[in-house]
Formats: sequence, C-alpha cells, structure tokens
Amino acid sequence: KSSNTPGKQRQRARADGKKRRTQLLKLLGELLPSSDEMQFNLLATTLDLDDGSLKQPVGSEDSTLFPENDKAALSTWNPHLVY
Repeated sequence: KSSNTPGKQRQRARADGKKRRTQLLKLLGELLPSSDEMQFNLLATTLDLDDGSLKQPVGSEDSTLFPENDKAALSTWNPHLVY
C-alpha cells in the first residue's frame, strides 16, 4: 500500500504526463515534414478526464488557439490527437 498522499500522487501523475507529452511533441516534430511552404505549429494541452479540466497548454502564448473546455478539446479542436 502506498504511503503517498493523494495530493502527492496527483502531483507525480501530472509530472509524468508532462514528461510523456514533451517526448511525444518532440517525436511528432521530428516525424512531420517541414519545409518553407509548410510549417506545423504543434499545440498541446492536458485534458483531465476525471474533471474535464484543461491544463498546461504548450506551443503558443495565444490562449485563443487552445480549446476552452473538455467538449471542445474532443470535438471542435482540429486536428487533434488524443494520447
């Protein structure tokens, strides 16, 4: 049985998720073609399926480029990849 508090467990899960997301964004950046005519702007945010919150947006300082809520993240924010 874990002696970690639920708060510590959530903190660790967020840190692990952020690390995996950073690795995935790096891999996608390497795999997607890039040229002068075509540039990809990779945006990512963490969707908490427990409470529907969106956290840790990365890829732009412009908050209007990210979905406003969980429903938008899974329906109107295109293209998207759920990982």
